[in-house]
Amino acid sequence: MLINLDGPTIANSFKQNLSTFSFVHQPDIRDINTQLDKLADLIVRRGTRINHSHSTKTDAAVWLWDYFVSHALKSITTNTRGYHNLSEYFKQYTHYENVLFSIDENHRDHVIHSIWVMMIGFYLINNCRPLKLPYSYPFTRVKDLETIPDSLFEAMEIMSGKANVLWTLISLTHDLGYPIQKTIIANDVLSRMISNFGFLEQTDFSYQFTVLHQTAIDELLNTLSTVITWVPGGSYKLGVEPGNRLDYSKSFERLDHGIMSAYLIQRYLDFICDTMSWIRDIPEYVKNDSQEAALKGLIIDWLSAIADHTSDNKYFSSLAGCSELLIISDELDEFSRYAHGRYYDTWVSVVCNPRINCTKQSLIFIYEFIDRTHAETLAFFKSKIFRLIDRFVLSETSLRKISIKCLNSSSEPLDNVGYYFEKRFDTGDGFVKRLYGQQTDDVRGFLIGAINLH
Repeated sequence: MLINLDGPTIANSFKQNLSTFSFVHQPDIRDINTQLDKLADLIVRRGTRINHSHSTKTDAAVWLWDYFVSHALKSITTNTRGYHNLSEYFKQYTHYENVLFSIDENHRDHVIHSIWVMMIGFYLINNCRPLKLPYSYPFTRVKDLETIPDSLFEAMEIMSGKANVLWTLISLTHDLGYPIQKTIIANDVLSRMISNFGFLEQTDFSYQFTVLHQTAIDELLNTLSTVITWVPGGSYKLGVEPGNRLDYSKSFERLDHGIMSAYLIQRYLDFICDTMSWIRDIPEYVKNDSQEAALKGLIIDWLSAIADHTSDNKYFSSLAGCSELLIISDELDEFSRYAHGRYYDTWVSVVCNPRINCTKQSLIFIYEFIDRTHAETLAFFKSKIFRLIDRFVLSETSLRKISIKCLNSSSEPLDNVGYYFEKRFDTGDGFVKRLYGQQTDDVRGFLIGAINLH
């Protein structure tokens, strides 16, 4: 069954579920709803829906971000040292967004986007059965433990009770590292202009990590790749999985904005360093505190999910995980995409109707635009394939098919167009085609512009 994802439906569903969130204070719900009404244009007067300005939406998003992140954080730790710095960073982020809109024509407003990703995720959790938050991802047990120890069961139960907290933190912080990655685009734009003067040599924005930063980087990589393993006696040990650590190090080397978001969070929030402190290389050293194990699990799931969503080295064989939910929710937020006009100082809302059909065997995305150009529709379609083609491992026994359909309805006949991509477990890269046209199996050639669809 196709699930429609429009702003009012998602926002109203979120408002209805607010009372079930343990970290949301009941007296605050009225203020939360007021801000949500502004963000989603839910205020109706005399039968007419009021469309708020972009600045009003941004202010509402900042208020909501600060409320949900701070309260979610306080629900898992009393040590909130460093949160003030993180909050101030996010407020500065809103000003930096204006710079990025002038540099990158495809840039979206990530301040507003983060709130929508949170609400989309909650909507999918409640309406799309395969998409659920896991409660035991960082936990394993040695082979001779045939039954679940009470301490492991307790840790899983604690994490289960914090599922809403976990998704709130993941969704609202997943794009904080964007300013680092986007300066690559700034370098490219400036280089093209400065090169015209010939005698001028451009010095790019660059980032160098010295030995002073190495400890923090190493500990982030250790945290992201930590596995909590229960051993006989109901105790657990912590170890690092080398393959995962290498994958995350590659992502850090590329300055992917997901892992840079994780780095920023670890840098500012003291409780992460305190919680993830553990003694290594002593074989008999074990821990017994289930509450602490659950908190470690929450941190690992939080930081690894936001690092995973931009990593070219991470791929998934099912849909039941934090990382998968983030990737899917992130890709579905198109109705809230705002663009800043290049020739006039105005904000333009891109009109898109995204839909999803998700089962254990298939993942289907449909995007229907109104009044875009043919070139814009084609560029969007390619970008979606780029992001999803290598993210999931397809097989006969799990996820079998991924497809993307992109449509455009326009008053200009030449801009009325549709494209379709499909990949199955036994079709390699799959195929692409213009709707009702001849399919081509050379997906990579299509993505680089070597092949046109007719």
